Amino acid sequence: MERGKRNLFRNNRIMREPPLIIKPPKKPDHEYKRRGLLGEGGFGRCYEVETKEGKILAVKVVDKASLRNPKNKDKLLSEIAIHKKLDHPHIVKFYDCCEDQSFVYLLMELCENKTLAYMNKKRQRLTEPEVRYFMLQLLNACEYMQSQYVIHRDLKLANLFLSKDMKIKIGDFGLAAQLECEGERKKTICGTPNYIAPEVLFDRTNGHSFEADIWSLGVIMYTLLFGRPPFQTDGEVDQIYRRIKELKYEFPSHITVSKEAKKLINLMLILEPEKRLTIQQILNHEFFSLGMTPTTIPVSALNIAPCFDVPQLNKPANYSISTRHPLKTLVSNNLNTAIAGQGKKLPAKKSIEPALKKHTVQSEDKNKHDNEKNSTASSSNKTEQKKRIIKLTAKKTDLKKPIVKSEDKIKKVDVKNSGPSSANQKPGSAESKSSVKPEEKAGKLNDATPHQDKLRTGVLEAILNTLEISFRTILDQENAKNIICNDITPTPNVFVNKWIDYSNKYGMGYQLTDSSVGVHFNDKTTLIMSPNGSNFEYIYNNRISSTSIIPTRKSYLVADCPKVLQKKMYLLRNFRNYMNETLSRRTHSYTFVDKDRTHNMEFLTKFKRTPHAMMFRLSNRIVQVNFFDHVKIVISEEGNVITYINEANELKTYTITNFLKISNSVEVNRLKYVKDVLKKLVDAAHKTKKSPEK
Repeated sequence: MERGKRNLFRNNRIMREPPLIIKPPKKPDHEYKRRGLLGEGGFGRCYEVETKEGKILAVKVVDKASLRNPKNKDKLLSEIAIHKKLDHPHIVKFYDCCEDQSFVYLLMELCENKTLAYMNKKRQRLTEPEVRYFMLQLLNACEYMQSQYVIHRDLKLANLFLSKDMKIKIGDFGLAAQLECEGERKKTICGTPNYIAPEVLFDRTNGHSFEADIWSLGVIMYTLLFGRPPFQTDGEVDQIYRRIKELKYEFPSHITVSKEAKKLINLMLILEPEKRLTIQQILNHEFFSLGMTPTTIPVSALNIAPCFDVPQLNKPANYSISTRHPLKTLVSNNLNTAIAGQGKKLPAKKSIEPALKKHTVQSEDKNKHDNEKNSTASSSNKTEQKKRIIKLTAKKTDLKKPIVKSEDKIKKVDVKNSGPSSANQKPGSAESKSSVKPEEKAGKLNDATPHQDKLRTGVLEAILNTLEISFRTILDQENAKNIICNDITPTPNVFVNKWIDYSNKYGMGYQLTDSSVGVHFNDKTTLIMSPNGSNFEYIYNNRISSTSIIPTRKSYLVADCPKVLQKKMYLLRNFRNYMNETLSRRTHSYTFVDKDRTHNMEFLTKFKRTPHAMMFRLSNRIVQVNFFDHVKIVISEEGNVITYINEANELKTYTITNFLKISNSVEVNRLKYVKDVLKKLVDAAHKTKKSPEK
């Protein structure tokens, strides 16, 4: 038997496509609409499917032609039996299996954020807090599998799926083994070369058991921290096996990893299975007890590393984010109409530096007056503030919740307001009346609900808090000495690359750095097209009660665009063509084409025009400010990371602390300007709260 190959009958013939509408004959009340392809393996393909009720699932499709071999059929039945009985929060949920004349279908939970393999490829390597976060979940799931006498035998990054809230879900039980009794050993050689335990490869006499999964966990931990598997070579598979047999691996010296992490990896990668740590011993290891472990990880971590080098600002005693009122999108009527072919020129742009300096001086004078006024009240906190040291912490409160909720969680939907709307509503329609209010024309209030306030206002509030504490702290040399900066300063991957403001008629068009293109329409809906141009998502407000609206996301193929969205799709294509043909065609170091991204795409949630810049707020909690002289400031990780792009489109990323320390006065003044604009927006929200509508 050839080592390293899955004993799952890889066949050379081209796999047939399953039907677009899956209707199992034995379950006539069940129907599944096939959507996009999620992945392909040696034994089947995985697709995204939608039920008649609108629920999105994943389905593994196995061609019955591959089951003519009795051994193959037994393997599939074993996979179904094992996966079906497992019920754990960190294992992909198995819902049902069915068949038709040509295929067998395994219906499972959909994990929206792909896999750890995808994340590791995007990021190269993860931080130690993230590794603790994921490893604890893996260990918890493996402990459960052991209690069920199940060995997975193919634990690897590609089989570790990520849910919408970035939780680990172990999947693919095609090689899993069910032990009949304690002490039983299995002797089949199976697995993926880089992750196979030595006893699986070389000790068929004694066989293998749960310790094989522990070895794989050690390989996973190493790969997450260093970016590649420990036994990886550029040669043949036999060289990998030789390195495994000789336990030949090393820790790269150019990558900084704690000694506790290295010790734990060494204790899991031991040739003798009986000498490896047990799951409980791993959980008790100092790698977990001495380091910080996040309670949550944001979806943005798929592309950039979370950064925790700035302390959280103490909030006032009467502060309550849950009762905040939302902000209003303030849009200037002085718009660029070039897309309509009118050829009107925008007014000449004045230098913004004098205005920035003037704005900063006025702001500082006001702050000085406020500080004198409140000096008595703040004196008691001065000592405590001087002792404050920036701590690594993962507690981000509820500000890290996603902006858009999954549609299948929404109940009691008001049908009148839940569906797609056209770009131009009729004057008498309900949606037209609700989306264009007199207050909007006056630049007041907004379109969000109290539920959205907590999410949307919270982004600005969090960034403002970070900027304010950082500006104060950097001026205090005693505090500045205590600041701890991360080695990793992650540049955000997805932000606005091009934009065109045509909101006097349709909305704001934009292209993101991952090559996705979107339009934020005036009726508060969004279309976002995938970088490969084949998929798009429609985001709209779903009314679930008379006082509550939740943004909802629906995915489609461009070829299957619903009739009600075709006008918006036409406008989206026009915006895209205009930006591609008319705006700068230069490619920048920070732009790319994410061909794999077809759903859960980032999108513009708000925008605001100021006298000197256009401010954008994105669904990945980034706030971006594009000055009219082509300088851009991208603020990510809730203000902890500053990305500065100069007039020549040269990009540099800093922690907020380093930016304030090493940047020149002009650059710092720009950030002060951003801080003051945010301050006005947040203060306006407070004022709205105190003066409710009559």
